[in-house]
Amino acid sequence: MIHLLVVDREERALEAPSSFEVLRARSVDEALEKLARNRRIDAVLFFDVAMARETMERLSAEDASSPPLFSAGSETAEGTVALESASLFDELRRRLGE
Repeated sequence: MIHLLVVDREERALEAPSSFEVLRARSVDEALEKLARNRRIDAVLFFDVAMARETMERLSAEDASSPPLFSAGSETAEGTVALESASLFDELRRRLGE
């Protein structure tokens, strides 16, 4: 089971395979809280570049570790790995070694 935190202002329809458990955060504060409380999160997926940048800045300022960070879409934030939105879950599974 891969635990994925999706950080996005919108509630996008994601059809995750049964091997994924998707948690959602609609703000940077909510994402940071979920990361701090849930050590089982294997990866974080951002759909919004500004949210990705702010989350990474705050993690860095708090000297907090994080799971691998990914971005979906045409624009990506430095420090995240870009994923093709057509095969998000396949690519995540491959990159996480599952």
